Amino acid sequence: MSHRLGSVINLGAPIIVGPATGLANGGANVWVATFPVDPLAKFVMLHFQGASLHPADRVEIERGPGQETDVFRTSWGPDYWTRPIPGNLAVTVRYIRSSGSATASVTIDQYGRGEDLIGDGSTQANGDVFLLSSPFVNPTHQYAGGKFPPGSAPSWQNVAALGPGVQRDTARGVGIYIAVHDGQLSSCTATLIGPDLIVTAGHCLATDEEARTGSMTFDFETNADNTRKAGYNPQFHKLKRVVRQGYQRAPGDMRPDLDYCVVQIVTPAGGLGVAPVAIRPDVPPLNEPLFIIHHP
Repeated sequence: MSHRLGSVINLGAPIIVGPATGLANGGANVWVATFPVDPLAKFVMLHFQGASLHPADRVEIERGPGQETDVFRTSWGPDYWTRPIPGNLAVTVRYIRSSGSATASVTIDQYGRGEDLIGDGSTQANGDVFLLSSPFVNPTHQYAGGKFPPGSAPSWQNVAALGPGVQRDTARGVGIYIAVHDGQLSSCTATLIGPDLIVTAGHCLATDEEARTGSMTFDFETNADNTRKAGYNPQFHKLKRVVRQGYQRAPGDMRPDLDYCVVQIVTPAGGLGVAPVAIRPDVPPLNEPLFIIHHP
């Protein structure tokens, strides 16, 4: 992935929650554990190993005020990465038993830690997606050869400075997702192209396994001066699977490499409330190509 946001940390003492730990401490058939605040975290994503999670049971992970509770069941798979959780909160985890199994449990063995901007951002961007600090500090803007030389920075402005129009409308369908890649937390941008489909760069995401670590938000935005918007509380949606991916051409195919990935995301019952961005490659005289998704 292109933009490092933080670390993936192995717990020296894994946190085990469930009937296998002994008597219920949260009421009848409920076991509760707390993941403590990491003072270096702008956000956290907890990793659960669920090999002994009973199919009838569930694990609930509280994600803070205004954030939807994560629910881990075996139908998701043998392990689970939560959606991002504000780093200034201790996280309550509840194992809820329905099966009567006395040996079931889940284990928190790792967590991802979104971290502050390092230096000029050439090695790590600012992981403050919940905008715990205001104003947000942007990293130095980059290009393929490195940082922009002095006096040649790109001409850009915050999307919040735009007035009504197609650019502002399109921006609503563009967001950021965070996933685990090469042992670290990373991010890329993506665009909504269907009710539950996003398109991103192929070099950012390649496999179902990687996709299922990640979460997407369309709400990551500041005011024009980079300060926190009133009532800011970004909602994240789990990435589910890779629908189609093209990155490198077949051996011997000399055309430029493809660089795209279409991913399905988990959407709420009422939908995302975001309009997909239309792609119209076959509408004369427009013939609009999808010429860039991310970079270069």
